[in-house]
Amino acid sequence: MKILRIFKRKVLKNKVRKRHQLKREIQKKYGIYFFDNDGYEVLYSINNEHASEYNYLLRYILSKQNILHEDTTIEEFNFKRLSKNYSMIRELIQKELLRDNLQEQLRFKISRETAVSNMKNLQSILYSITKFQHEFDDKK
Repeated sequence: MKILRIFKRKVLKNKVRKRHQLKREIQKKYGIYFFDNDGYEVLYSINNEHASEYNYLLRYILSKQNILHEDTTIEEFNFKRLSKNYSMIRELIQKELLRDNLQEQLRFKISRETAVSNMKNLQSILYSITKFQHEFDDKK
């Protein structure tokens, strides 16, 4: 009985290790990188952009809908939620881009080009998250 438990534990550890390796391979494919901070992995960048810098834009976009919580951020534990609602978020971004003056442009007194670029970077980040999550869910 004890040998069977040890064997099951070993099989489970092996599955977890393989799933973790698969996850990292797919993340690299979509430009999602982490760094290790005292044994705790922290999201570093997506598509060479520091994703945490776009949290304020995501919160602004999400404040227009009640589907996701306003405190949703671009973090790994929200990847599934963000990918599930990507099309809705993308539509909200497109509506914002159609405005004459973007909210970010008015609030931070920046040029329209910068505000549009930031929105497109946010959309690109969310697209990468969605692609990663769909591929990971299909393969795991």
